[in-house]
Amino acid sequence: MIGLAALAESLVHLVLTDKWIECVVYIQIMCFAYMWDPIMHMSWDLLNVKHRGDYSLKSEIWKKIVAFSLLFITIPLGIKVMCLGLVCYSLSDIAIVTQYTKRILPQVKFWKVIKSLFPIFTMSLLMGAVVYAIQLVFVNVWLQLCIGVVVGVFFYLSCAYLFKFKELIYIFVQLKRN
Repeated sequence: MIGLAALAESLVHLVLTDKWIECVVYIQIMCFAYMWDPIMHMSWDLLNVKHRGDYSLKSEIWKKIVAFSLLFITIPLGIKVMCLGLVCYSLSDIAIVTQYTKRILPQVKFWKVIKSLFPIFTMSLLMGAVVYAIQLVFVNVWLQLCIGVVVGVFFYLSCAYLFKFKELIYIFVQLKRN
């Protein structure tokens, strides 16, 4: 998602034309809001797998209270602030669901989840910065997108290999197996 945020302007130029260029900021904010979505769903699914519908329901009630509160607070401040409110909601969603999942699995704590994601998040931010810098070098939108995607994927995989990420090693093992 950070790569998409870095390439948002080029993508909008290419797909939606220049008259939609003002939506780039919203796309970038939404990328940061929705990049937490897999973690939110994974924690919520854990509650359901453990057959804790009561915790799942309670977490949903609290999440909706937070969501509506953020919505009512941000509506008068404009669409950009509403989108930023969605980023806050995503992080609060993780915090709320983690409070219920740690009742089932005590080793699952909010700060532990964030700490485990920190290396991946940092590497993604670096990749986004490299892709954004590469995009500034080229004038042609096609070149910006193509080279940005290739450099972003190569940079991310290289860093994951260099720092020996378990997930990348697992993928290599699975590919060799087939």
